[in-house]
Amino acid sequence: MRRSWLVRIAALLLGISALAMLIRSVGAEAVAEQLQAAAPVLVWVLVLEVIRLAAEVFATALQLGRYTRPLGRWTLIRGHLLSYATNALAPAGRVAGEAIKAASYAPVLGSAVAAAMAVRIQAASLFGGGAMSAVCAPAAYALGAPSWLTIGLVLHTLLAIAA
Repeated sequence: MRRSWLVRIAALLLGISALAMLIRSVGAEAVAEQLQAAAPVLVWVLVLEVIRLAAEVFATALQLGRYTRPLGRWTLIRGHLLSYATNALAPAGRVAGEAIKAASYAPVLGSAVAAAMAVRIQAASLFGGGAMSAVCAPAAYALGAPSWLTIGLVLHTLLAIAA
């Protein structure tokens, strides 16, 4: 237990040090200027992220159906917050986030139910990404005829929906 706290503190210090080095390399004034310029947009980004997270919590509750009640509201939300952080930081992003969420729900729901929920949510995410690419591909084609972007969007659509 003590070792995990030491690892967490070391990771925190490493992250703060990396951020400090980054700010020092570009200059604190430049960072402050960019943050001030972005402030009005960042508020809307935060609002959209909160809405997205709430929609994911709702979708998970729908996926779990009768299993949502024994899990509890706060455990459901906690699992999503852990997943959200993992999505942003882990190399495998969404997949790792769903695994973390399933692991946090497994003690209450059992491994099979938690894993099935994670797979269904991951599949829905892949399908949604493919659907968005399907909408964007014609627009990319209209803006620049065949391009690597258009080809990439079509391939992403096919692969995401096929998965």
